[in-house]
Amino acid sequence: MCTIAINPASIVAVPIGTTGTLVTVSGTIANCVSNAIKVTITCPGSSVFVGAVITGNTWTAQVDPHCICGTPVTITATCQDTVPCTATLNTVLNCGCCPQVSTTANQGLYNSSGQQLITFMTHLTFPSGCAVTVQRDFGDGTLGAIKTFTSLPNPNPYPETHAYSVGSSYTSNLNVLSYASCPPFSKQVIVSTVAPSCATSSFCAAVCRLFQFLFLLFGSTAGVLFIACTSPICNPPTAFPLLPVATGWAIAAGAFLLLLFVFCRKCVCGFWLKMLAQLLVIIGAVMFMFVPPQPNCTQPLPFPTPWTALWAALLVLIIGVFPLLYASWYQQLKTVCPLTICDFWQAIKDAATIAILAAFLVFSFLGVFVTVTHLGFALLVITLLLINVNHQIVVNQNAHNC
Repeated sequence: MCTIAINPASIVAVPIGTTGTLVTVSGTIANCVSNAIKVTITCPGSSVFVGAVITGNTWTAQVDPHCICGTPVTITATCQDTVPCTATLNTVLNCGCCPQVSTTANQGLYNSSGQQLITFMTHLTFPSGCAVTVQRDFGDGTLGAIKTFTSLPNPNPYPETHAYSVGSSYTSNLNVLSYASCPPFSKQVIVSTVAPSCATSSFCAAVCRLFQFLFLLFGSTAGVLFIACTSPICNPPTAFPLLPVATGWAIAAGAFLLLLFVFCRKCVCGFWLKMLAQLLVIIGAVMFMFVPPQPNCTQPLPFPTPWTALWAALLVLIIGVFPLLYASWYQQLKTVCPLTICDFWQAIKDAATIAILAAFLVFSFLGVFVTVTHLGFALLVITLLLINVNHQIVVNQNAHNC
């Protein structure tokens, strides 16, 4: 009578496409008179068999059972003698699907409860055809969302943000739920010991917002007045001198910036970058006051023509919005603070709102050298900017991007 066995250690599963797996399995055989072995692999919804190749006392078969990696299967090998002998093995198709994981833990801002936001950026690498399900254990008794990845190219790093209590260290584990044999991947998180008062006190937070407003208002007004000072028409020696006024406003802006840096910078994402970008947005918006033709104190100097003034205003505004606020601030820091696209648009909205006040201040200082038409043109540009920004915020809120 024949005897047959399946060698569990011989099973090799290789994903093919997204719906199949090429399984190689072998075993031993003795006294198989028919010299014919049928190997069947069964999984839910599929059952495929092939004939094995017999060499001496061993047999080998390759089967595509149309079962994906991680699926429970039953492997049956049968010698097809008149009196058959059969071996059966229940197992799971392990395709070597344990992922390679790299994780960074970015320390961000603090929430109103004084907890620090930590954003995990997790990148998985795994063979084609695998389906990998993971869940992050944040290490403080809470779990993240269950996420499943099935497609290639390998998924981009995905973010998860969690609020940690300050003054402790935590070990966060990424657990692979789809394959019990895969080890967890650990990341140590050390949270700062003290939360800043601007995060824990509503009063301090309100004062910080006031400091930001005053710095941007004073700084942008001073910046536009300095531009006007370069023109002898705007700043004639016998008239009310603009340079001392611009200098005084710049000193006041510097004082508020110092207060912001000392007391509020830990509550402002990308402090220096955001302040500079918003300052340029406001200055660029107010500079549209110099575009309409004369009487305009900046023509012929420093802008010889209205077109020169237009391009200068556009350039300053665009630099503030795109290279600084969007590319350098939002794109680079969105996984750190974290930021959403609505934070980007809100930063422009805040700047444009302050630009309205700055335009009136500049108009009041320049007096007869600019007209209501010039002020109106700047306000028109700012209003159009605000309309577009508000539309973008609503669109992204409705799309759940915020």
